[in-house]
Amino acid sequence: MELIVNVEQLTANENLPSEDIGIEGTYLVTLRDDTPGEYANSAALDGFAVNIPINTPENFEITVEDNEGNPQEDPIPAEPYTLDSYCLSVVKVTDDEEE
Repeated sequence: MELIVNVEQLTANENLPSEDIGIEGTYLVTLRDDTPGEYANSAALDGFAVNIPINTPENFEITVEDNEGNPQEDPIPAEPYTLDSYCLSVVKVTDDEEE
């Protein structure tokens, strides 16, 4: 299963810690095939956060969508979500930073 994580920077580079510069962009997150659908959004966000740490998340807007551009949100599951290793990879596919 693949989902897209879009990261939009809300603050100018000069106001960001150096570690957060260059994070803005679009990322392809690949999840294991056995990832429960009701946890896909959370699993994608967890996988992104583990692989691409952001020091000041309040300076970014992060959204998840499917390959067709449909926004993804988790429904309220019957069982609580717990962090698992559903994420196989996170790859930056575009760099949205304006020059």
